[in-house]
Amino acid sequence: MSHSQTTILLATDGSKASLHAAERAVHLAGHLGAKLYVLYAVDKDRAFHAGIHYGDDLQELRKAGEEATEKVAALAEKYGVESEKHVVDGGQPARTILWVAEEVGADYIMMGAEGMSRLESFMIGNVAQEVLRNAKLTVLLVGGQRSPDDPMLSEPVRPDLRSVDQASWKSEAG
Repeated sequence: MSHSQTTILLATDGSKASLHAAERAVHLAGHLGAKLYVLYAVDKDRAFHAGIHYGDDLQELRKAGEEATEKVAALAEKYGVESEKHVVDGGQPARTILWVAEEVGADYIMMGAEGMSRLESFMIGNVAQEVLRNAKLTVLLVGGQRSPDDPMLSEPVRPDLRSVDQASWKSEAG
């Protein structure tokens, strides 16, 4: 797919680690003038294996996806970054991420390297590894501790937004 605007696909799961990645994705998109696609991949297999409450679990995952993508979209809007939200039902999250990246013509995939809990972290780690192994484009993984003096958070995303309160930018991820 040929396009003139750079595109970034941010895969989120709503965790603190994915918000850490979202901050950097918004920053990078602002500096590149890129469009940010925000994806929550609903793991239908996980909901199915949860048992008899499949429909309820699936709805809960979709709701979590709406909340996670909305949080990132609000952050992007605050800093003047164009974004589009996607909550996509699929099987294995890594395959969904790679499929959506191809569908939107992403130049980059960004995602957190850790999940919500130890089990989630193990699963997300595997998702990240599978995305890295199979992606035909650059994958940027964000991990580690969030530093208050991170240069990616030290100035507004766009130079024309210098009047934006920097304290609010730095406090978004708590």
